Amino acid sequence: MEIFEWMNEIEDIYKELIDKAKKSNLEENQKLKKDQEKILEKTIQKKQEFVNKIIKKLMEELEVEVNNIENQIEDALNKIEINFENNIKDLIESIIKKIGLEF
Repeated sequence: MEIFEWMNEIEDIYKELIDKAKKSNLEENQKLKKDQEKILEKTIQKKQEFVNKIIKKLMEELEVEVNNIENQIEDALNKIEINFENNIKDLIESIIKKIGLEF
């Protein structure tokens, strides 16, 4: 009967080894999963930082362009005002002639 006891012991050892292997694989898989999550988080963080830098740069460039356009509009309005002031007398005389109020 020693053979049967010996086989039972072998079967128990086999079951223990299988359980240990399952536990070891599960722990290894969990560690690998955590490592991959950390890598993914770092990658996402780097991409977010890159996107934020690009957005900031675009906003700065846009602000410069808006300021340039505002300055150009202001210059154009000033030129129109100066031309109007320089030509107001001629405009008044022309209007008076056209409506027939010349004296």
